[in-house]
Amino acid sequence: MEKIMGTLIKLAVENFKQGNYQQAKEYYQKASDAYGEELFKENITICERYLSLDTPSALSTDQESVTLSEKTQLIQTQALLEYYYTQSQELQHKLMDVK
Repeated sequence: MEKIMGTLIKLAVENFKQGNYQQAKEYYQKASDAYGEELFKENITICERYLSLDTPSALSTDQESVTLSEKTQLIQTQALLEYYYTQSQELQHKLMDVK
């Protein structure tokens, strides 16, 4: 019985490392059914998370949000750059007026 559990876990870990998340999840599920859900609940959840990231729609959504975030950050950076440039120009003019 211990050997079977060790084999299931070993197969699950090997498949997970190779990126075969569905197969790893199935092995963890078998181990969970045989030895208790609490022991493998987190492993199954992690496999499910990786499986959801593998779907093209999830990947494109993540890429779109990163792109949108980068665009927003660039716009904000440009606005700050222009603001500080204007401030420095005004201070230079004031300094020249004082001299």
